[in-house]
Order: sequence, then structure tokens, then C-alpha cells
Amino acid sequence: MSTNVTIVGEVSYREGDGPMMLIRPGLCELELTASDATLGWQDGDNRLSAVMPRGDFERFVKKGAIRMEAAQG
Repeated sequence: MSTNVTIVGEVSYREGDGPMMLIRPGLCELELTASDATLGWQDGDNRLSAVMPRGDFERFVKKGAIRMEAAQG
């Protein structure tokens, strides 16, 4: 099940062995597993995604760079 989060600070991820890349501020879709967080977002006509260890994701939330959406209902 996915949920929405908002990138409000500097959030980076690494593609393979490449350099760190920033996720632009704005709304993202989040899929969480026991070990990973996958963020997906739209950039113009392109659908982009980033996978990071769950610990990294939780660190970004704790420091306020990722804001969780309030539960509805």
C-alpha cells in the first residue's frame, strides 16, 4: 500500500555506484517494505523513482526533510 509524502528539504539517494542525486521538493508516492523505501514522483512527462534503505528514509523524516502526510479518515 502506498502513501504520499512531501519532500521539503535536501533528500538524496544513490543510483548503484553512481553519485548522490537529489530528489526535487514536492509530492512523492511512498512504498515501504521492512528494509527499503521507494519514492516515486513526476518530473514533467517523466516518472522517476528512488530506492533507499529504510534507515536512510527514517533519518530524512526525523530531520524534517521528508514530511509524512496526515492519515485521513
